[in-house]
Formats: sequence, C-alpha cells, structure tokens
Amino acid sequence: MRGHHAFGKRKNRAGSSNRAIAAIASRAQGQCTGITGYLRHMTIVRTNSSTVTRLLLAYLGAISDVAAEPVDTCEVRVNLLGSYREDAMQLALYLRLRAWEAGKRAEGIDVRLELDAEPPATAIA
Repeated sequence: MRGHHAFGKRKNRAGSSNRAIAAIASRAQGQCTGITGYLRHMTIVRTNSSTVTRLLLAYLGAISDVAAEPVDTCEVRVNLLGSYREDAMQLALYLRLRAWEAGKRAEGIDVRLELDAEPPATAIA
C-alpha cells in the first residue's frame, strides 16, 4: 500500500508539470490556433512578376527548413522552420531572401522582392 500511495503522489506531480508546460506555452510568441498550437508569423514576400514568383517558389521548395506557399501570382507566404528565437529566425529568412535576390540579379534576371517587414534591428546594427 505504501508504494501505491507514493505512485499516486507522482501522478499529481505530473499534472502540475503539465500545467507548468501549458503556462509556458501560453506565454510563447505567435498565435494560438487551438489544435495545432502556436505558429510563428509568416512573412509575405511580393515579387515584381509571376516568373520571379515561380523562381522563388522553386528555390524555397528545395530548402528543407523553409515553408512557402503561393498566395497570389506575385505573392508568396514564407516561414523559416526551427526553434530559434523569433528575431533570429526573421533575420535568417531576410538574409536568405536578399542573397537569393542578389544572386538572380547577378545572373541578369530583373528581380525585386518586397518583404512585409523590415529586417530585425540586429541586422542593421
């Protein structure tokens, strides 16, 4: 009986552990979607043509840690997947997109990307 009673106390502790995890999750950045949990903000990228949009989607589709989906003929929703801080993720995505843009321009392709947010302050400093 003594071992059974101790096991019961552990069960209660597990419940308090679940409450602590839930409290931390409720303070996390992002939007709560109920079933799927918390999602990071997805960056909207506007391009200057549908051809550039297709090139961008092909590039992003080849990268395993990026989620991208077309929104319109000249608009793509992009998110960098991972568990780093939000500002670090935004900076990494910003740098990747600007590097791709510069590379395409160097190839002679007229590419202009407009991101829905400015780079994080750490990118400027």
